[in-house]
This record gives sequence, C-alpha cells and structure tokens, in this order.
Amino acid sequence: MLKGAIYIHVSGAPYGLAIPASGVATRNLQRPEIETNVLGPQVAFVEDLDMNLSIIRKYLASPQLFHEQLWVGKSVPQEVAILYMEGTANPEHVQTIRQRIQDLEVDGLVEVNILAQYIADNEITVFPTLLQTERPDRVSSALRKGQVAILMQGSPFVLLGPTALIHFFESPDDYYFRWSIATFNRVLRVSAMIASLLFTPLYVAALTFHYEMIPADLLCHSHSPGPESHFRLCLKL
Repeated sequence: MLKGAIYIHVSGAPYGLAIPASGVATRNLQRPEIETNVLGPQVAFVEDLDMNLSIIRKYLASPQLFHEQLWVGKSVPQEVAILYMEGTANPEHVQTIRQRIQDLEVDGLVEVNILAQYIADNEITVFPTLLQTERPDRVSSALRKGQVAILMQGSPFVLLGPTALIHFFESPDDYYFRWSIATFNRVLRVSAMIASLLFTPLYVAALTFHYEMIPADLLCHSHSPGPESHFRLCLKL
C-alpha cells in the first residue's frame, strides 16, 4: 500500500488481493548520454525499475532469464533486482552477490553505485570490481556471457559482475562490428593505455635526468621557452 497499491480483503479470508494502482512520475526513454554509440539501439535505462526490467526482457526474451527481487535497508527499504541466465551464469557468483546484498544493514541507498561500494570484493583497491552501464544491449550481451546484473529502483545504471580488466576496454560499438574490427579496436585501446603509462614517464625521465639520450636539436627545441635559456642549454651541451 505504501507503493500505491489498492488492497482488497474479504472478511474471513486468509489472504487479500493487492492491485497496483500507483502513478509514479518517470521520464521517457532517451538516448544514452555517457555511453554514446554510432551503431545499434539508441536507448538508455531510466530511474524506474519495472521499466528497466521490461527493456531487458525485450532484448533478451528467454525463459532462462531469472529475476530475483531483494530489499535493502531497514527503515527505508529499497528494491533491488538481480538478473542472470540459468545454466550460463556461475551459481557461486549468483549466490555470492545475493548473500552480500541480503547481509547489508544500511539505510539511505539511493543509487546503485553506492551499493557497489558495499558489496565489492576489495574495499581498498583502486580498480572497480563491478562495471556500470546505462545501455540495455550491453546488459543483455553480458547476461548471455554469464555475468550477473544488479538493478535498483531510482537508478538509471546497472551493475555487471564479475568483471575483468578487458571489460573496461570494450565500447558499445564493438558489438555491431565484425569480430576482427572489434578485436583490433580493443587491442588498440590496450596498446594506447600501455603507451600512455610507460612512454610519458620515460620521456620525462629522459628529458630531466638523462637528456644525453635525446638528440641535441630535439633537446634544444624542447627546452626553449626563451632565446636566453635556449642559448645556455645548447652551450652547455
């Protein structure tokens, strides 16, 4: 009744009838604002849990798709949904996520990313252990691969887990390209990350402490904020 349902009870009956009659204000489906793409569907999740579940079932109409409803919080219960594919998802992963959500004793969870901080494997790690997304097609693809999806009422994002580092290098457009092009794009992203992590500090270290490794002409142009400093540096070399 707190959610706006009408309860009908007949005197002497052991149970009653609850009829949903709530009129919750929600926004219409819109284009993704964070995970934009060129190919594929142009739709993102909203803050209504029932609508998000219906969107996922539209993309993944399978009897193997299971939906579990949980509640988090004592004084202010918040509805949480777990989705997984029976026979594809690892039962241990499903049980671990289910148990961690059920064991929570907190109130005031208004967003699914706050929930991710409580159920993470390692609280001190700097790397995220759960992947968040606003795209239904990405969630349906992850469910087919055996991952578990976590949705919360009032949140337009969905958590996916368990995740690996390679999952954070995937783009929404990768699902709509040929496998060779998608693989090349992912390898290119990983290579760019490695280059940015290694080559930049190596260049700064060589330019600051081992400048004899750099050609004189390049070094003079690199350290030339003014003509006087340019002359002193080249004269020193």
